[in-house]
Amino acid sequence: MQFVLGSPDSGCLPITAPMLVCPNRQATPIIGYNVIETIIKSNDGIVDDLRHALPLKSVQSVQSFVNLVCEDDVKEIGDVKMGRNNIVIVKNSRQIISCRVRVGSVTNKFNALFIPNPEMPWAEDLCIPETVVIVSEGNSSKVSIPVFNTSNWDLVLGKRVLLGHIELVQSVVNLPAREDLGKWSDTVSASCKISQQKEVGSDGA
Repeated sequence: MQFVLGSPDSGCLPITAPMLVCPNRQATPIIGYNVIETIIKSNDGIVDDLRHALPLKSVQSVQSFVNLVCEDDVKEIGDVKMGRNNIVIVKNSRQIISCRVRVGSVTNKFNALFIPNPEMPWAEDLCIPETVVIVSEGNSSKVSIPVFNTSNWDLVLGKRVLLGHIELVQSVVNLPAREDLGKWSDTVSASCKISQQKEVGSDGA
């Protein structure tokens, strides 16, 4: 079957593609995702075509949709990784690491929950806890991840390490900070040890 994205006077060329069949009458044809993927990936001017076909959608929304379909590896969407260089985390300190996250094109920044990699492929005395992060807008989004060094010596966080992934949250509620927590390193060290014990216990050890 042939169809055109948008109105007949939009200037878009007709597209030939198979349609899904159903027993009931449909107002519009049902197009399989594989057809959509093929059309988008093989058409350099698809953004302009979709803008004519979807006049109520903004250019940013159309571009975000195209970027999402064109992602090479959907499994990696949401992954938070280190950059190209190793980073030294100074002893008994906290450092904020700026990392890239694969979420396609982002038109407006949003909150997300960062969940650390359960395999913890970093030094034992480095602690990377769960935290709420802000995903920046743009085609290459970034998040800021806090890393704690609870040891008495400098440690290296390796390049390209998978730190974890992000999950969407509906809302974030800010709570007042407690002043009686004591030194942050003691609290973080204890939470790291609890996390590591849970990880060992989950393997049946």
